[in-house]
Amino acid sequence: MNNKSLLIRIVIFVFFIALVLSLINLQIIKYPKYKTIAEKNYIRIQTIESVRGEIFDRNYRPIVTNVPTYDLYIVPGRIKNKKNVSEFVSETLNVNEKIISDIIRRNRFRLYNEVLLKKDISFDNLSVIYENLNYYPSLVVKTGFKRKYAYNNLFTGYIHQISKSEYKKHKGYSINSMIGKSGLEKYYEKILKGKNGKRILQVDSKGNNLSFFKNNPEIEAVNGKELILTIDNDLQNFVREIFPKDKTGAIVIMNAKTGGILAYVSFPDIDQNIFSKNIQKTTWDSLINDVRKPMLDRISKGLYSPGSVYKTVPASLGLMKGIIKKDAKL
Repeated sequence: MNNKSLLIRIVIFVFFIALVLSLINLQIIKYPKYKTIAEKNYIRIQTIESVRGEIFDRNYRPIVTNVPTYDLYIVPGRIKNKKNVSEFVSETLNVNEKIISDIIRRNRFRLYNEVLLKKDISFDNLSVIYENLNYYPSLVVKTGFKRKYAYNNLFTGYIHQISKSEYKKHKGYSINSMIGKSGLEKYYEKILKGKNGKRILQVDSKGNNLSFFKNNPEIEAVNGKELILTIDNDLQNFVREIFPKDKTGAIVIMNAKTGGILAYVSFPDIDQNIFSKNIQKTTWDSLINDVRKPMLDRISKGLYSPGSVYKTVPASLGLMKGIIKKDAKL
């Protein structure tokens, strides 16, 4: 065997050993890593939103309930023409086209996630969208819910779509989840929210469900629990009606024996139902810039001198003892 033939055999042997080592590295050592990457290419995990718990007064009368809605979503990876779909949604739903474009731009890397565009679509708009779904395959209509508040108040607070910072902070939420922003909705978020479920889909390269699974495996959502408050709706509404509409202030009525709050009125208040939809910037600015500060809960966040609260105690005692006359000028 000459030197040239021996050299060729050595080179072939070296390449063979390198190939074997590479296969061992890919199929054994790095198997878990590439298995995960491969699964992500054909497996999609779809979020099943839990139903938020409702809130009732002491007599089990509704204060906050859930109302069914039709909501519009978009799947960025299925967009054929961003300009066309933005114009269509803008014209149909009477929403600024820039708002739609910005939502698409911010979520452009969430290729096959359903991104919320608009909550609570009217039946007329829903009909128009369904008639044009063949032209805009990126649009998806799903059923959801919105909160309905029986009367204006500040103690229940309100919910709205989760922000980017909240999404990073809280686990178990999707980018479309609604979350408590203030009041009881925020304080009892974990109880009211429940727990989202998951549905596993097997999809193709375009994100379409291949329906290989006879029944898509899923983890059922756990709905939120209800809250029963000590508030009395009749008393709450009575206090709201007698409160001078041109004044700002607060009234709290408490059961002295149990400490339960029967009425909780901070005035002026807000209609939280405006947050159930995509609130307009002009509406939000008017609330924030209102000199009467309607979003300020004057009971829990107002600053008052403790001496002023205590003055009612010696004044009542003085009236009882006759030291202070009812017609006396203080």
